[in-house]
Order: sequence, then structure tokens, then C-alpha cells
Amino acid sequence: MSTRCPQGAGSQQGALIRASAESLPIPGADGSVQRAYPGGRGPDAGISGTLIAAIDPGRSTGWAISDGRSGLYHATRGDDGEALARWWRWLRDLLIAEKPRRLVIERAFFGRVADADFTGALVRVAHGIAWSCGVPRSEYAANTVRKSMLGKGAGSTDFERVAAARALGWNIGSDHCADAVLLLEHHMRAAAAVGREAA
Repeated sequence: MSTRCPQGAGSQQGALIRASAESLPIPGADGSVQRAYPGGRGPDAGISGTLIAAIDPGRSTGWAISDGRSGLYHATRGDDGEALARWWRWLRDLLIAEKPRRLVIERAFFGRVADADFTGALVRVAHGIAWSCGVPRSEYAANTVRKSMLGKGAGSTDFERVAAARALGWNIGSDHCADAVLLLEHHMRAAAAVGREAA
């Protein structure tokens, strides 16, 4: 996988921020509104292929790809700057290697959650990386996904989410992977329900 940094990243910072702010509301299957963002024209634009990728950002980031693969990425602790830089490189390498046609991101929750600020930073970083790679992205709230896939939002347990992902045929053992899987499955169902290609 490539680990080179984009050329002129500093000069593109304003463009990345503006791209993250420009979004289009699209109704989901349950009447909720997700946020859909176009792909950008950054230094790695044009890599998109046929797969869809989903991530549940956090210190332990769960990821899932529509061909049935999933996994975890553990962010380093200590220096948040180093952790963000390493996470940035990991996600960028993933997008370049897998060439998804869309990245689906779980929205950050800023309630009484440990590391909420760090998770929020990861979500914004994910939008910037995807834009730079020309990958369109969608963002959903966790409660919207859980209500759709489990029948309830708040109050779902790690065990319930893992069991639901396994029932869909995914071989996973982590609740973070389960969150990414359910996010991916919800996106594809919502896209199909409104007559859109699951892209």
C-alpha cells in the first residue's frame, strides 16, 4: 500500500473543509435523513471501483467492505497528533488499496462518551481523506442504524449488535466490527429502498 502524503496538502486545507460542509440531505428508508457528500478532485481522485466500505471511527475503528471482509484498526494512545496522523495514513491506504465507490461513515456522538472529541476529529478526517481520493461518502447516526437493523436505537447491547451482524452472514467477533457491518447493511438497504443504486 502507498504511504506517501498528498502533495500540496496544506494549500488544500480550505478546499477540504468546504467540501466537508457541502452536503445533500437524502431520505433513508425509515424517513430519517442521512448526509451524502460528492467525491472530490483531490490528488488521489479517480480511484473509485465497485466496492462499498463502511467505518465506525474511534480508538478501535471497525471497518467492513461489501465483499464480506471486515476488521479493526486500533489507534495509538498517548499523543493524539500521532494517533490522528497514523489513522489518516491507515484510512488513506485502505481507500487506495480497496478502491471503494463509496465510504459510509458513522456520525460522531458528542454525548457522555469517552474520547468523543477524538472520534469527532476522526470523522472529519475521514471526510477529508475520502474527498481527496475522489470517493463519495455518506454519514449516518448510530441510533438511526440500530433502529433500522435491530428495531431499537438507544439501549442496544454489544452482544445484540454482534449477533445481528453474524445473523447476516458476517464472521465477526468485535462490537466495533459489528457496528461497521450494520452501518454498511443499513446504507445498502436504505439506498435500495429509495430506488437508488447502493453506491
